[in-house]
This record gives sequence, structure tokens and C-alpha cells, in this order.
Amino acid sequence: MTELRVVPNLPIDPVGTDRRERVYEVIGDYIGDNNVSPGEAYEELLSEVEGWIKYHSDCLEKASDLYNLLLNQEQSKVRLSD
Repeated sequence: MTELRVVPNLPIDPVGTDRRERVYEVIGDYIGDNNVSPGEAYEELLSEVEGWIKYHSDCLEKASDLYNLLLNQEQSKVRLSD
């Protein structure tokens, strides 16, 4: 038997559709799993968002360090040529 899947208000944009479809699948997995409580689903989703925050914080720090290094190198080059 074929399952009926309803995904409301999908955007026309294929990239947005893919993203919305992935969210739909994740939420469906949590809701459909009788071994996962709403609290566990909440904690796992929250943990993933926290992981993204840490990842991007680390990347921001690394990018900032590189940017400052590049600026310092550029300033040193200007001073040497003066």
C-alpha cells in the first residue's frame, strides 16, 4: 500500500523544497518513533543547533585570526617599502 504524504506550503524553489523536505523527514522520524519522547526529540534538535553554533563560532574565530594576520602582513609590507 502506498503511503500518502502531505507536505504543506512547499515553496516553488527547488533548493527550498529540498530543505523543507529534509525538515519534514526529520520531524516525521521523531514523531513516528515510539521509542523517542518529545523531550528527547527536543534535546537532540537543541544539541544539533548548539553544535552548529560552536562550529561557526570556531570558524569565525579562525577567519578573524587569518584576517588580522593578513592585515598585519599588509601593514608590514607597506612599512618596509616606505
